[in-house]
Amino acid sequence: KGKNTVVVLGAGASRGVSYADNSSFPSPLDYDFFDLLQRLNPRTGDLKAVKDVLEDVAVLPREYWRSFERAFYTLQLRAYLSEKLRFAGPYKQDTRVVTDFALCIHALLREAHGKKTRCEYHESILRDLDGSDSVISFNYDLVVERATRGIAESRSIDFGPWLYGFKALRGARKLPLFL
Repeated sequence: KGKNTVVVLGAGASRGVSYADNSSFPSPLDYDFFDLLQRLNPRTGDLKAVKDVLEDVAVLPREYWRSFERAFYTLQLRAYLSEKLRFAGPYKQDTRVVTDFALCIHALLREAHGKKTRCEYHESILRDLDGSDSVISFNYDLVVERATRGIAESRSIDFGPWLYGFKALRGARKLPLFL
């Protein structure tokens, strides 16, 4: 405590959540995102987005299948530039690409994590951190934030937008800043 600790959680830190053995559907990683998306039985509201993303990625060179980030960046940039440069063609609107991918991410995370919030591993990493510390996470699944919420509640600390520094915190920070 009090040593200004910085914890860096890289991509994949959530694959081994303590409740992972209770699910046959792992947290998606960059390299297996589309494989998992194919296995998903999406809700009706996500069905079109899942179908469209899989079709859009299927027309890209095969190596894009192994990188969610590369595929998203390529499709989003192509849509953005086609709008800005007014290219005629079969390109989607930029907002549609972003929305479809966001729906797919949410659908996969819902399947992998559901409403589970108490990851023993993440809580053990965060338990001794305080307001002088920071956490840098490259994960989009919110597992570490959910674990922090559990710690905050156990300490009777309000959990809210101050976590990322978006809102000023009144009084001393008692939990780490998230980046």
